[in-house]
Amino acid sequence: MRKSSNADVPNYGPGSSDAIEASIDMESSMSSSKDSTRRRWSKNNADIERIERFVVAYDYSQAKKTLDTSKDEVKAMKSDMEEKEKFAEDKTSEINEFDAAMTALKTRLEGEVGSELSAKKAEEEAAGKDLVKANSALQNADKALLSAEQDVAKAAENVADAEKNVEGKKVAIEADANKSEQIKLDAKETAEKYSALQLKYQNMSAGIASEEDASAGSLPEQISRAHEAAVAADFGKSVSKVQADMKKEEKAAATLNAKKSQCATKVDKLQKQLGSLKFSEQHESELYERKRSLETKHSNLGEKCETLEATLAGRLSFNYSDPSRGFDRSKVKGLVAKLVQVASRKDATALEVVAGGKLYQVIVDEAATGKAILAHGKLKKRVTIIPLDKISSRGVSPQAASLAANMASKMGTTATPAIELVGFDEEVRTAM
Repeated sequence: MRKSSNADVPNYGPGSSDAIEASIDMESSMSSSKDSTRRRWSKNNADIERIERFVVAYDYSQAKKTLDTSKDEVKAMKSDMEEKEKFAEDKTSEINEFDAAMTALKTRLEGEVGSELSAKKAEEEAAGKDLVKANSALQNADKALLSAEQDVAKAAENVADAEKNVEGKKVAIEADANKSEQIKLDAKETAEKYSALQLKYQNMSAGIASEEDASAGSLPEQISRAHEAAVAADFGKSVSKVQADMKKEEKAAATLNAKKSQCATKVDKLQKQLGSLKFSEQHESELYERKRSLETKHSNLGEKCETLEATLAGRLSFNYSDPSRGFDRSKVKGLVAKLVQVASRKDATALEVVAGGKLYQVIVDEAATGKAILAHGKLKKRVTIIPLDKISSRGVSPQAASLAANMASKMGTTATPAIELVGFDEEVRTAM
């Protein structure tokens, strides 16, 4: 028995007419249902196609509107872009002008700072010179004062010695004078005795005896006494000697008096020199205080200079080992800072600021040399190497230089390309 898929169709037995009719009705019903379904499907397809056309038309109209709007927006955007490009160009020009002005201002300010630094260095040098002069003047004054004091003391000692010698000589001269007077008296008495004895001798030789000589004794006795008297008469010779000694002592006394006068003159001269020195303890204290201040200032400036020199020496050092045996060190030209010579000292600070870290770059003849040094040179710090065969020279355009010069002129100063302020060898020009 076959089951129908339609729930509303009754079940009939096989081979019956009712079943055949039912089958025909079912087929007819199914055919009409299919036609209805087909019509609905066709209508649906037509509706779908019409809706799709409506959607396409709507999309087209919207796209057209969007396109028209986009064209206007594009035009507006192009106009806005052109305005912004023009604005950007104007601002770029202004920025360039401001950069040039800032560079000129920096150069000016750094020039002023460099001038101030130079002034401070000059002041330090002047202070050092003043300190040396003050020390020299103080030492000379101390030496002159000490020498004058020594000369005064020595002169005073000489004067005292001369006075003592003069007093001693006066006493000796007086004693010699008294002695001389006594000797003169003794000599006169001796001469009288000698004359008397000589007369007696003559009388005795002639055999004549006077009354006074009656008790003179025999002739031999008289001769003996005469001999003794003659010996005593030799004492007169010592009188001449004493007189000669007195003359010598008088000369010595005159010499001492002259020396005393010279010492007194020298003492007066030294006293006048001391007076002309205008020495005062207050002035000496001021000199010592100034010396101490100058020494402190000189010490501080010296420490600062040593620190700067040590820092600069460390930054300017470039040590490397030969990358290969027989390496030609002339291929390494050196640091830029050591290869340029600043024409004017006042421009040094400005040039250092403008150049910046490029001052510590190393110039070599070719790239191969730089690679060899970097690979095998045993460098102790990082460096930038400039091979001369791989770079090209660049400079400031005349327009930029002219613009900077005009702006600097308006500011009351000058602007000059940095390369014109330094000197260097032609072989390294491209690196500058």
